[in-house]
Amino acid sequence: MNLLYRFINGIKNKSLDLYLFLFFVGCFVLLKIKDPVRVYLSYALFIGLLVMLYLKRQRAREIIIHFIRFESGGVVNKLAGWASLLAWGAFLLFPFAINIQFGFLAKVLLVMFSIFIVISSVLTIFVLEKDGHEKVKNIRVMLFSFISICYVLSSAFSASLFLQLSNMDLSSSPWLEFTWKLSSFFVLIFFILQLTTYVIFIVTADHAKGYRLFTIFGALILTSLIVLFVSSRPDVVAYYVLKYSTGSEWRSDFTCENEKISRPNERYFGYNTDKYTAYFFNRNGKWGFDEITCVKNSQEGKGYTVKNVSTENIPHWVK
Repeated sequence: MNLLYRFINGIKNKSLDLYLFLFFVGCFVLLKIKDPVRVYLSYALFIGLLVMLYLKRQRAREIIIHFIRFESGGVVNKLAGWASLLAWGAFLLFPFAINIQFGFLAKVLLVMFSIFIVISSVLTIFVLEKDGHEKVKNIRVMLFSFISICYVLSSAFSASLFLQLSNMDLSSSPWLEFTWKLSSFFVLIFFILQLTTYVIFIVTADHAKGYRLFTIFGALILTSLIVLFVSSRPDVVAYYVLKYSTGSEWRSDFTCENEKISRPNERYFGYNTDKYTAYFFNRNGKWGFDEITCVKNSQEGKGYTVKNVSTENIPHWVK
């Protein structure tokens, strides 16, 4: 009987914590339900959250204090705590924004979660090193020592991949080369950061207090989500990088036999030459590269030929 009383009392004291968890999980479950039921149920969960925050406002204050109040650390600890609190608040509301069909808000919340977790993570590492966590310092030093190796490996691999996709030397297009190699570098770094964050999480779990455990756990979630996305949909990453880079550097037309030709959703590399490389996007739901060769005195009345080099599908949710 005493055990049952303690259990019920614990549920009452932690009812806000429990509802926050149920709100987040419930919103994710509702993602699979069709409209308009999903929208109505999501609003019902959100209204319930507001009611719980009002009824359990003392517990809400305790949660905030848990993130931002420390005996030592001063301003850095408070900044890291607030950043972590804002990050988790954004992450909590992210599935709700999707359910109510507010796509822009969902993107903003996801970006907020990413930015604030990164800020809090950097400050947390600084505080942990300042508090004398030598293992964290050693991990950071090892990570920095791998950066140059990662750049060399990612640059070589990305250049080879681009050659396969376009049959073009990446170094011929400086801005595209920079963005393409930088993106590949960050992809590799995030794989390493996921492992590094997991190691830091294990090493500091026994000593982490307040916001620190939430920050490290948030960093682990963020790196895991990024790694999951780039490993499952590298074509989407490539699509956005190429669309941005070629739009800034490549031409919107090409010339063959004194005729200037331009087609929608295409970018061309080359000027006053017999051969062009064309990047096309959103061509019947596909993107890829064509090789255009100018033909003199063509019998078909068209002064060029087009040979496809590569084609990839664009997912329906990509805009």
